[in-house]
Amino acid sequence: ADGNACIDVNECEGEIKVCSPLVKCHNTLGSYWCDSCPAGYTGDGRNCVKDDACSKNKCHKLATCKETDDSWSVVGDYTCYCPDGYVGDGVGEEGCVKSSTTVCQDHKCVNGGKCKPTSLTEYQCACESGFLGKFCEKTSPCQTNPCENGGTCVPVDNLAYCECPEHFFGRTCSEEEESEFVLTSEISSFHCSDCGAHFSHPTGNYTFNMEKGNKTESSICDFTFNIPAANSAVRIIFTYFDDFIQEGSGSTDCATTNGNLTLYDGSSDTAPEFATFCGSSHSVHAPLSDTPITMTSTGAMLRFRGTQGTFSIAWETIERACGYRTSKPEGILSVPQNKQDIVCEWFISAPGGKIIEVTIPAITMHSKDSNNCDQNSLEIYDGYSTNDRHRILETCSSTVEQQVVKSTGPFLSVSFISNMLQSVSGLETIRGFALTYKIVTPDRECGGEIDNVEGDFQFSGVIESPNYGSLYPPNMDCTWKINGSLGNNSYSADMVLKLTFDEFDVKSGFSANGPLMHDRSFRRLYPIGSELGAAGFSRILAFRQALEFGTCTNDYLKIHDGDGQLVQEACNPRRPPSLLTVNNPAAVLTFHSDDSDQGKGFRIQYEMVCQKRVNGNGTIQTWNFPNGGPAAQYSQSGGFQSKKIFGFSGHFTTLCSGIILDGISGNIQSPGYPYKVYTKQYCTWTIRVPKGNRIRVDMHHFSISQNLYHGLTRYCEGDVLKVDDTDLGEAEVTFQNNQYNTTTTVNKYCVMAIPKIIRSKHNTMKLTYSSSSDPTNQFWLSWSTIGCSRDISSPQELIITKENIDPEVDEFECQYKITAPVGKQINLNVTLFDILPTQSDCAYSKDSTFNGFALFMGNSNASGAPFQTFCTASSQLNVTSHGSELFILMSVGISWI
Repeated sequence: ADGNACIDVNECEGEIKVCSPLVKCHNTLGSYWCDSCPAGYTGDGRNCVKDDACSKNKCHKLATCKETDDSWSVVGDYTCYCPDGYVGDGVGEEGCVKSSTTVCQDHKCVNGGKCKPTSLTEYQCACESGFLGKFCEKTSPCQTNPCENGGTCVPVDNLAYCECPEHFFGRTCSEEEESEFVLTSEISSFHCSDCGAHFSHPTGNYTFNMEKGNKTESSICDFTFNIPAANSAVRIIFTYFDDFIQEGSGSTDCATTNGNLTLYDGSSDTAPEFATFCGSSHSVHAPLSDTPITMTSTGAMLRFRGTQGTFSIAWETIERACGYRTSKPEGILSVPQNKQDIVCEWFISAPGGKIIEVTIPAITMHSKDSNNCDQNSLEIYDGYSTNDRHRILETCSSTVEQQVVKSTGPFLSVSFISNMLQSVSGLETIRGFALTYKIVTPDRECGGEIDNVEGDFQFSGVIESPNYGSLYPPNMDCTWKINGSLGNNSYSADMVLKLTFDEFDVKSGFSANGPLMHDRSFRRLYPIGSELGAAGFSRILAFRQALEFGTCTNDYLKIHDGDGQLVQEACNPRRPPSLLTVNNPAAVLTFHSDDSDQGKGFRIQYEMVCQKRVNGNGTIQTWNFPNGGPAAQYSQSGGFQSKKIFGFSGHFTTLCSGIILDGISGNIQSPGYPYKVYTKQYCTWTIRVPKGNRIRVDMHHFSISQNLYHGLTRYCEGDVLKVDDTDLGEAEVTFQNNQYNTTTTVNKYCVMAIPKIIRSKHNTMKLTYSSSSDPTNQFWLSWSTIGCSRDISSPQELIITKENIDPEVDEFECQYKITAPVGKQINLNVTLFDILPTQSDCAYSKDSTFNGFALFMGNSNASGAPFQTFCTASSQLNVTSHGSELFILMSVGISWI
């Protein structure tokens, strides 16, 4: 200025920078001003000093805090080191424990690294500035800081990456936003150019559309996220994705489509690549719609390449106390100490053809032993998103054992959530824990031949599905061939293979139209009379065990015996029994999975046993009888010896008719249950409970087919379970159309009328079972007593009244069998016993009438000798049993109580 005119000096363009390189300078008339320092820095804008990571550390009071660039630090960007004479990770009140360990005498720390013991047998190296690695053996690529404009250098896999401050972006933070092109709205702000955008607002929405034919030359467009928020991460959601395709080819190779979209976990193309998307909205290479993808930080970049494609995204910024995205071959996932106010997510990616294995130690959670998923949870997902559909593991309480899980592909996500209403005060601080992961080569080999090469009578083992413990991989075909033969058929004729299913989770659809259903399934109109409580007609599907003849449509396990006969086809809709017997010592197990949903697979124990299932009448004899053979091996001085025995032979006859069942409760099963029986059956059972009581029958399994006569279906004729009319009180019956009916006249049951609950009128019930040679016919029921008789196995108050007693009887009897745990005694305290006086001597005899109250030591009155009796009103009685069982019998006229 010359005094006649004053010209403003732009301090922001001077050789001397008046503001910190980290912030933007704003010129004004006669002055200037600087933006605030970015997150992680302190100052007035003219000078910005990086915050000291150790200023708010969580180290033990004796530990030394040191900033670190290593991602394996359990607490983040600093590491705690215990002093000499102490061991531990240095974190929290228990982080350093006094010890005299000598583990550091043979340490491997180099480049000036100082050995610090963390336990009696392990140590860590405290590295000098510029060095990193487990033993300080690596030179930090950030020794020569390539970052410009105040960018922070971060070493990853021996490469230097720059985290740029606000308003700067690019590989070395060398590029600056042009403010005149920044468009602002209420929900988002982005930097526009000919192609691409730069986002800095914490939330927003964006749509990109490049229509087919508008471009002839391929474009490259970058959409960069750089949101100024400390301890946060950006979460991106694809709300629309389509048209990234190559016309006519249907290609799923993103390198050859007319467009693709690559997502980087950072604001430049040097950041780790998350995935490349292409195809139509339903392509396997398209992002999952409305599924959040969480980045490591608030920096991210989408790069579009091609001539056509449309996508819409929404994003939000979430607070992140821990968690990151990584593609390192191994690492530690650390949950810091917290007061139930933390959310962590880790996203791990591996090269193609690799999988991720995570080891979970014993952990402590806020809910302790209580399984409370609303309070805290550790979840592991098979894929790049925390989607319930792909969850491998969920733990919601403290654990005491180590667990190992594996992904099925190159992505795995880990989520830890511990949250409580912030208004709650005095929350306990938990110390945190650390998971470890490593990238491994999957064991895609499965199946094999398992032979009893030693001729062992105790031939046994375990078969597990691929990747058992986690989800099994897609598109697998495995075959296991088991041969347990002893090598001498005369000895192994009665040897069978027993399969025990410890766990089974094979996901599949199911079709009831199997190969045998065509002849056996049809629909007709059947007349249903008033005895079923319905007038007119009811449409019923008459079928024989749809699950017997249907087929698993996706994943399945098939089991054939040694002769090639199918024993079981299994999937979740048709689960196998917990115990399956193959009637010879050989079997073939075939497992198939497609590319749809995966389950956790199966674990099967196999063992060879001497077993033969027989029905009706016949003979049982040991193998090679009467010549004998080797039966066992036993150890003695000098080695193992084999002993020869001659065995036995015996005849048997099956009885299931005229059986009397006395007792308070019990079970009845059809002959051979749960196995198939190919012979005709006719059985009768009579259930008798104490007089005055009634009987309740609960049906647990029922499969009695419907007979056909000359092409017509008759209502429960031939193959049937029948209850005598005179004994039936009421029955709850469900028909094939799932309609319930309660009646007093239905007494014949088959697949058209399946009983659920049956109640008698009196204290006896007669059941008659008739079956042709249909092997699918079988049932299992249990009965209990209605009235004043029951089994008791826990402390409770016992009130004996004539409620629920048959009103037509003159006298009734109550029986109570009390059972305590072994080693315990029973204390019976009768506070009131009020009946009219009965017999004078109050003597009990099994052969004569007794009216009174009798106590027996044991589980029945079979001894005929009660411990104590009384037959008059009493206000107080206290008895302690000798052992763990006590039997109470009360018999009295109904008019006397």
